[in-house]
Amino acid sequence: MLSCLPAGTWEMDNGHFKIVRPLRVEDWHRVFAYSGRINEVFDTRDGPKLDSSVSDAMLASLPPHPLLPNVRRVSCRSSSPLFSLLPTLLGARVSAIRINLEVEDSWRFPAVRQMASRFPSLERIQIDGNCTTNDDVEWGGACVTQLHDLRLITVRALDSNTYRHISGLKRLEALTIRSLSAHKFLFQPRDNLTPPLRFSALRKLAIGADALDSICTFLPDVSISATELLPSSISARYLMEGIATNCSPSHMTFIRLTLKAARGGTFRFTSEDIRPVLGLPNLKHVLLSIPTVCSMDDNFVQEMAIAWPALEELYICCFYRPSDSPTLLALVSLACYCPHLRRLLLNVDATRIPLRVLPPTPRQIRCAVVHWTVGFASIEQPDAVAKLLSAFVPAWKIDFSFASGAEKDKWARVSTLIKEYADIRADERRLIDFKH
Repeated sequence: MLSCLPAGTWEMDNGHFKIVRPLRVEDWHRVFAYSGRINEVFDTRDGPKLDSSVSDAMLASLPPHPLLPNVRRVSCRSSSPLFSLLPTLLGARVSAIRINLEVEDSWRFPAVRQMASRFPSLERIQIDGNCTTNDDVEWGGACVTQLHDLRLITVRALDSNTYRHISGLKRLEALTIRSLSAHKFLFQPRDNLTPPLRFSALRKLAIGADALDSICTFLPDVSISATELLPSSISARYLMEGIATNCSPSHMTFIRLTLKAARGGTFRFTSEDIRPVLGLPNLKHVLLSIPTVCSMDDNFVQEMAIAWPALEELYICCFYRPSDSPTLLALVSLACYCPHLRRLLLNVDATRIPLRVLPPTPRQIRCAVVHWTVGFASIEQPDAVAKLLSAFVPAWKIDFSFASGAEKDKWARVSTLIKEYADIRADERRLIDFKH
């Protein structure tokens, strides 16, 4: 676009676009004729770099109206010379913006706040970066709290004012907090006159937590003293209760929770920590990454399966002790109660093969393809495992790429035998039907 400037006013120098002589207002006419057709702007690291002389020339000679009036989607890094000029270069039609804030450019961050007043139609805002201070939290919050029609928000962390604002947004559908505990914030206890905070339209919630012992600061009614005293496992449970309490059960379809190991001491994640979100019946995607020991049995997996009949994707990435892990019966429950399930990551103890399993009814046999990642699931008798799985889930595809060497060979055999046993069962059923 800038190459439309008159010849002799610019040059390329080692991949950098430079302005080499002062520009006049009329020099921009050809640029404006072209720029009105642009509806997306992406500042990538691969393309030509803009020299600081470009922003200087724009400040000195650009006409007093937006250079890019019809742009709707923007992606820009704070290191770009144009970052500070975005509020003046872009028109009011911007609906989605992604900005990458780098700590060495913190002097440019005030431009983020100006974007809210200049782009009133913003529906999607994503603020990424490598900040180790909380400057991005402060300036990002100053922007977000001015916007009332946001549908999607992605931030590194939140302060209390921003949290209170976004919890009341009527159209917010997706919220991602990359590092929940990176910025401490407090909530005063609510009085009886204060309505409960509600993410009334929220469908998708993704949370990354640096420290398990502080994730319950997400809740609006937990004081800092309680936060510091709570054991880690209770904190995780409080977080789940906060999600279940503050998010509309009818809307919520996606939860992703990524936790890091607790700082100091041990942590144990149990099925009771997940139980509060069983009250969200329309969940389709549940992804939990838990870098510690987890306790979960077949009965609880069945509870999850019954509670989430619309489930399409279930990822529970964690470690189990042999006595506290689900078995193959957990897969039977998911097959029976979750007819829409398509992707599954669940470690099971396949060394414990149930001796008595009632033959499946035709209604219980799920012929839909489900991609099951077995993770580090232990196994001893591939033939017995394959027989059980072929009865209930004959079409499941097994991904055993994460299994260890010896286990991988056994799961490969299971994958082969399932189809063979399923074919035998199908032939037997056809023979029975023929005789009748």
